[in-house]
Amino acid sequence: MARVRTSKATPKDTLMKVEILLGISDATYEDDLMSLQELRHPGSCSWLSRLPHLTDWLINAEKADAPIFWLTGRPATGKSVLSSYMVDQIRETGFMCSYFFFKHGKAGRSSLTDCLRGLAHQMATQDQAIAQQIEQLDRDGESWDQGDEKSMWRKLLVNGVFKAGPVANHVWVIDGLDECSKSSNWFKLIPQLPPGLRVFMTSRSNDEIERGLSSLGSRVQIQPLVTSDTAHDMHVFLRAKLEGLSLENIDGLCNRILTRSQGSFLWVRLVLQEFENAYTDEDIEAILKEVPEDLHLMYTRMLATIQSERRRSKLAKSILTWVALAGRPLSTDELRCAIRLDINETPHNIEKAIPTVCGQLVFVDQSSRVQMIHETAREFILDEDLDSGLAVRKGERHGHLAFLLCRYLSTDVLRNSHGFKPTRTSKLAAIIDTSLVDYAAKFFSEHLYRSNSEDDAPMRELCNFLRTNILFWLEMIAGQGDLQPVNQAEAYQHLGASGRN
Repeated sequence: MARVRTSKATPKDTLMKVEILLGISDATYEDDLMSLQELRHPGSCSWLSRLPHLTDWLINAEKADAPIFWLTGRPATGKSVLSSYMVDQIRETGFMCSYFFFKHGKAGRSSLTDCLRGLAHQMATQDQAIAQQIEQLDRDGESWDQGDEKSMWRKLLVNGVFKAGPVANHVWVIDGLDECSKSSNWFKLIPQLPPGLRVFMTSRSNDEIERGLSSLGSRVQIQPLVTSDTAHDMHVFLRAKLEGLSLENIDGLCNRILTRSQGSFLWVRLVLQEFENAYTDEDIEAILKEVPEDLHLMYTRMLATIQSERRRSKLAKSILTWVALAGRPLSTDELRCAIRLDINETPHNIEKAIPTVCGQLVFVDQSSRVQMIHETAREFILDEDLDSGLAVRKGERHGHLAFLLCRYLSTDVLRNSHGFKPTRTSKLAAIIDTSLVDYAAKFFSEHLYRSNSEDDAPMRELCNFLRTNILFWLEMIAGQGDLQPVNQAEAYQHLGASGRN
């Protein structure tokens, strides 16, 4: 039975004030959701909504003894796609849903404060009373540390959002807590949930998560994700894709692939992508024999294939470095500019170049953002023990990217974005590509901070940038209504400099 919303949507002018107070200038929640919805096969995931205890958890808010429903499972088994399904189902039921998808190492996606700000923002967007309560906090002179989850939880949520009125018509969906930088702190906050607010969560099942779940006791319902839960969905998805490839003996292929998949949707997707380049029955048979069942072995095989194309290996290394280390997903235009800064090469038709050069490790999503195929692939390529010329050494490569971005910002690119004409002596006087300026302005300091390189070149280039273009940078950041990059830059530079003294 659907619940009718009683809260009014928030007027745009009020929402703009809330966004300034929360330090949110570029909310891309819908992009994250759309990317996962794109992966979801029609008709799949419905088994989840048929679980009786999940239905009771959602509908009977006031009677729910366990306000938290927690889905645990192995990597690459479809937890994030299931979370996107829950967002849709909750909304169709008539509740207001706020959601957050953690992404390890991604700015704005990896910390508890990112999550809390995002949830508060979405709740305020849907519920005018909550937006007004956040405004009242500002009028009362209340403030909170944007980097301290305890301060934000207490001052913004407990003393603000939760006091706007009953929250029984709100539901949170939080995916991938194991990718959060301080996931253990979540278990200290969540027992303070107000009555009526329900939270659907997913994570891998590791020691830290299991200890946290134990501490919640009867307040949480735990649903382990097992292979049998998703077996039907995988079969329907796989059969549809095989029929689309016009292959024969589809039933036999389905059974063989599903048996080897061990419940991994990602493994199935990767095998299907290999099938797209198979033109004979013998090709199909060879793929099934050669593809390893272990994801890391599959990634190793992909790297070997990429490295075999020596002419493209430099381009592949640049793409993998930018995509794996970027503070947020880069657009195709941003990546094209970034590659040119890095290796002085300009890819043509980058949407086609990416799968050709990097195989299945990298893809372009529906919003033209370039992403790793999965977090496990990112973990693999950043593994310090990976013996490959394509391995991305985090500390060293962060320093390299910081150097490139600071050098880029020390040119006329910032002035050009303000309508100034480049000087004749400018490094980019011939052609100024401003595609990367927004990313560079916001994230150069993060790369600098994450660098462990002893090379002083990034810091020298930083000094050059600040000496020549700091006023243009400050004007650009202030014009976007979010001074957080300035605060981050100051903190990162201080920590980065102290670490080198």
